[in-house]
Amino acid sequence: MSAEQRYKFQRTARYLLTVPMVFLLDWWAASLILAVLPFEGALRIAVFAAIFAILAYALLWYLFKRYKNFKPSKLFIKNPNLSLLLFAVENLSLGAFYGGFLACLAAGFFGTSAPPTRARYLRLRSRPFV
Repeated sequence: MSAEQRYKFQRTARYLLTVPMVFLLDWWAASLILAVLPFEGALRIAVFAAIFAILAYALLWYLFKRYKNFKPSKLFIKNPNLSLLLFAVENLSLGAFYGGFLACLAAGFFGTSAPPTRARYLRLRSRPFV
């Protein structure tokens, strides 16, 4: 695989990893906007969906408009290996971010939210083996 193909692959991976972040950002922004609006019930859900859709469309439109204009960066032209290393580090850090986020979701969904207290820990340790 040539350096330019690896560059295109890393760039595509970065944009694909950015898409879920757009949805997280939109969810957060729509929730903050809805926190100050006095809507209740079905109207609140409809307003949230509309705000979310508008923000997602705007951010994804900007992201893919920028992506469509493929030109290798000046850094890639000067030093392709350094450019590919930076892309790999960015992609790994985004992957680690999503892994941590999903781990927090899984811990919240499957585990308890409060750590065990000292009394509960001592009670568990004092049980006789059966």
